[in-house]
Amino acid sequence: MNKKHQMLLMAALFVGSISQAHAVVRSCDSSNHRVVGTIALSDGSQQREVSASFNGVAAVKADGEHLRPPIARRRACTAASDRATSIMASRGNAELAKALCRANVPGKVILRVRPDYVAADAWHGSENNNYHRTVSQGWVDCQRELKEFRDPIRYGANNTLLDWCSPWAQNCGRPTADKFCKDKGYTTVLNHGAMRHIRSGEMTRLFGTGQVCDDGGCGTFTSITCTR
Repeated sequence: MNKKHQMLLMAALFVGSISQAHAVVRSCDSSNHRVVGTIALSDGSQQREVSASFNGVAAVKADGEHLRPPIARRRACTAASDRATSIMASRGNAELAKALCRANVPGKVILRVRPDYVAADAWHGSENNNYHRTVSQGWVDCQRELKEFRDPIRYGANNTLLDWCSPWAQNCGRPTADKFCKDKGYTTVLNHGAMRHIRSGEMTRLFGTGQVCDDGGCGTFTSITCTR
């Protein structure tokens, strides 16, 4: 290899080093990261590896200079992650639980969460992707506003009761209770009681359609608990 080629190769390596350093430094400057954990839902099920963004600490600069060797940059980035994790631990990791409570699970309510680890890929860059640290945090209850409606649950005019289904013989139970909760200004239904058949002189009204039933085979709710 002649001297000209050697110079071109050195220049390419130098530029690549600067580019890589920039990427790592920007990553280490970021305070955006994710908490990953297990959540317990209102339907009795659990989901693992649920992820939620978390911005509870100020940006921690890694002090990685552009011309430092990759190992030094990696160590600087890891040190920044250590400092951020230490800050979270000093707060009892409460913010991590709050972030998981706000995770998006369509159609369901998160009741309890257990943060398992903090994903540090936002601190590290391509040199150290998917690095994470375990969190010492047990189960935490999510704070929810609850409202319980008990039998008789009125719906519509003329003292009618909320029918168990809507429409006839369809979407019975939870789907109808969910519509009722949203009509009352809540996010969703948390749970509901068993169906009871109507008694003499009672009538039910189907949610949305306004149709009524005074037949003994029609049913209503013994309770509905809504949440937001």
